Amino acid sequence: MEGPVDVQNWLEQFAAAVAGENLVRGRELFADDVVAYGTRSGVMTGLDVLVEQQWAPIWTRTRGFRFHDVDVVLGGAGGWVVAARWRSWSRSGALREGRSTLVFQGDPLRCRHSHFSLTPRDGGQVDEHSTTTGHV
Repeated sequence: MEGPVDVQNWLEQFAAAVAGENLVRGRELFADDVVAYGTRSGVMTGLDVLVEQQWAPIWTRTRGFRFHDVDVVLGGAGGWVVAARWRSWSRSGALREGRSTLVFQGDPLRCRHSHFSLTPRDGGQVDEHSTTTGHV
């Protein structure tokens, strides 16, 4: 049965896939027609595009990825919407912190939409001229 336990399990499996640079396992957790926003690429439609443009270039440079402060925003028979903060480190040890929104459906759960972004460094104001690289 779907529920918060399944969502937490999904988050742990995804974090393990990132940590293990296991693109195959990561793909198993997502719908083929996923629509995603990332820290490296803009809108990505389809799992192949997400893996190619976001995961493949980033996961090899990411260490210790994990979710924390997880909130189930909406859930039920139709699916689950989750907001979670995340953190990871670069190979050089620089801390990277961000937030994510994930939309799940199905049994087993598959992510239909993901949005990963960096936590603004200046208390919430995002400089529209800045760029970000190197995150999930």
